[in-house]
Amino acid sequence: MPDKLKQLQLDLQENEERLRSISSNFPGVMFQFMLKEQNKISFPYVSDGSLMLLGLHPDAIVDKPDLFLDVVMPQDKLSYSESMAASANSLSPWHWEGRIQLDKNTELKWISLSATPKRISDDVVLWDGIVIDVTRSKLAETEIASSREQLAELSSYLQKIKEQERARVAKEIDGDIGDILTTIKNELLSWDEDVANKSATYIKKAGLIESLVDQVIDSSRRISMDLHPEILDCGIVAAIKWQTKEFCEREKIRYRVTCDSDEIPLDSDLSVAIFRAFQETLANISKHANASRLQVRLSEKDEWIYLEVTDNGRGISDQDIKKSKSFGIRGMRERCQQLGGYLLITAKSEKWTKISISIPVNAMEMSSRDSMN
Repeated sequence: MPDKLKQLQLDLQENEERLRSISSNFPGVMFQFMLKEQNKISFPYVSDGSLMLLGLHPDAIVDKPDLFLDVVMPQDKLSYSESMAASANSLSPWHWEGRIQLDKNTELKWISLSATPKRISDDVVLWDGIVIDVTRSKLAETEIASSREQLAELSSYLQKIKEQERARVAKEIDGDIGDILTTIKNELLSWDEDVANKSATYIKKAGLIESLVDQVIDSSRRISMDLHPEILDCGIVAAIKWQTKEFCEREKIRYRVTCDSDEIPLDSDLSVAIFRAFQETLANISKHANASRLQVRLSEKDEWIYLEVTDNGRGISDQDIKKSKSFGIRGMRERCQQLGGYLLITAKSEKWTKISISIPVNAMEMSSRDSMN
């Protein structure tokens, strides 16, 4: 019996040495945490790593368990307590991330806590867990998020500059070039009236020149409208109806446009953003759908704008949507996200495709407020 007890003591000593060896080489803190009735807490065990990671000696944490919560940043204490309570109630794994700082003169760190609970008695829960330093990865996440935000702001700014440039070019085409072409046509007509005894060749050539001038005038007007449709000044409803009619007559597609209201008041920049997304949708239909029928629905509900475009073409597959060079769809989706909205594509192969765009009415307000913050 004494030999057996001695062997047990040796085994226990060996296990303790093994645990110390593991914990001393672990890049973080290993711990046991106990929660008793009336929220009484204790740390039965804390590894030596607490001194380097938390700035607290393990014996100090064992003697004064509240020391750990004292180094947690005030903004993160509630989430710490709530996650612990949730784990205790359901005996589910305890996962928590938060910031710690020993004092104002020490660096702020992000830590990640993971622990597995077990119920010791009706009113006692014990966790075995670890705490590791995730500051570097959190800083990287913050930097990535900041970069994405800056890219989104840059994209929005470039989009606005692009629209302004389009409006300027459209004005020059419709104004300067349009006026010059109209003057040329009037001069031709005036000159033609002054010519007597016109030969058949002359009449043919004059008619051809007049026809070419008319074509150039029509082309300049169409280009000007494509660059910056003046119809947008009449509202998004009128613009969607006009663009649908123009597109479907050119593509020889039957169409139907449904709007819940004759007028949906919107910020001018938001109207342009929705209209450009609609134009991109029509461009994709022209290139890929091979459709013969188009249905467009525009509505407003609960401060959201909804635009649905359905065609009876060949459908679009997930592979098509995820193609690395699907810049049109990607651009539409990113633009909707920048405006706090969504873009959803549903399709049935060889049957139909529906593109649904949802954007909050106050999207431009939110975007402006976010950029100021």
